[in-house]
Amino acid sequence: MRNIFLILLLYGSVAFAQFGYDKYDDDPQAKHFEFWSQSYFNRVEGIVPHVGIAYQPTLNKSLKLLGGCAYGIESEKWQYSGELEKQFFAQNRLLFRAGIFRETATNENWMIGQLENSLAGLFLHEDFRDYFGKEGFRIVFDKQVKFQHFVRLTYENYKYLDMEKSGDYASSILGNSKTYRPNPGIVEGDEQKFKLSVLLDWRDNVYFPHKGFYLEGIFEKTFGDFKTHGMFFDTRYYLPTFYEQKIIFRTLFGVGKGSLAPQHISKLGGIGGLVGFPDHYSQGQNLLYWKIYYDFGGQIIQALPLGWVPSIESTMMGLFIEGGDAWCLKQKSSLFDDLNSVDWMYDAGVSLQLIDGLVRIDIARPLNTSIDDWRITFRIFNKL
Repeated sequence: MRNIFLILLLYGSVAFAQFGYDKYDDDPQAKHFEFWSQSYFNRVEGIVPHVGIAYQPTLNKSLKLLGGCAYGIESEKWQYSGELEKQFFAQNRLLFRAGIFRETATNENWMIGQLENSLAGLFLHEDFRDYFGKEGFRIVFDKQVKFQHFVRLTYENYKYLDMEKSGDYASSILGNSKTYRPNPGIVEGDEQKFKLSVLLDWRDNVYFPHKGFYLEGIFEKTFGDFKTHGMFFDTRYYLPTFYEQKIIFRTLFGVGKGSLAPQHISKLGGIGGLVGFPDHYSQGQNLLYWKIYYDFGGQIIQALPLGWVPSIESTMMGLFIEGGDAWCLKQKSSLFDDLNSVDWMYDAGVSLQLIDGLVRIDIARPLNTSIDDWRITFRIFNKL
């Protein structure tokens, strides 16, 4: 049986996001019956218990049936999914999936993962994402190319479900003196989407990269009540310097056109990007963000007389500077309209990485605004 950490990584993500390419679990050694849970917590639904099952016929290991259901304790709403999966080719496989769903979606999955956000809500009374519902069906062709590269074509037909909620709703174990910010409403309607996603990975290590280049790209077009175009790119470059030190360059670039509904707007600020600023500080159809991170590895920390501290050998330090903006809340005549109107925001800070980076503390301060406070964010399972 797989350990719980891998189960949460493989199944605990939300499928809908403007940035990101969630890999499918295509383990050829899957059992005849396999159960998992992607239970989570948020400020709108409260605790959401989930159970999922995968069934693989013994005579046809390339065929799989997947299903799941979940229930929001506070929202009293059901979710469900049912999919048929078929794999072709032993090497550089082609995977076909088709199924129905009713799910809770978010555009902020790239900022913070579902497990990390759930723990923040349960223990700190913090929720960094906004939510809306989707109900419909999807068809997916996912092609593996040379082991670490993937290309995916997706068609979805669904309707949006509003999940607006103001004021406190879900309780937390700690931090109950805080008040959750409202979950904003969306514009309901029907939408059909074609999406082409690309993942190109030339890093030397998928989980602990030291050098190499990584690219995620999404091209999408929607029809129905919302007619939109969009392009979204996430790139990361790892450059070794001295010993185990390295520089990490990351950029995000996204442009959209055709809808000003909240579910089609990009957000930037706070957790995940421009950490020195308040969450969702800027919003718009265009988004541009960059970050330069110098990772000293463990050499500075281990040079200090701290040998008595447990796990000090797996503690690292880094410095970073980042800048960006999300802007343009008006109708555009072309996809690349208003790109020269970016209003740059910058911050800089220091990071302390524990347990080989699985736990990270970022301390940052804005550089070019009237905001002069330092902000501390605590991250888990968020590898740089």
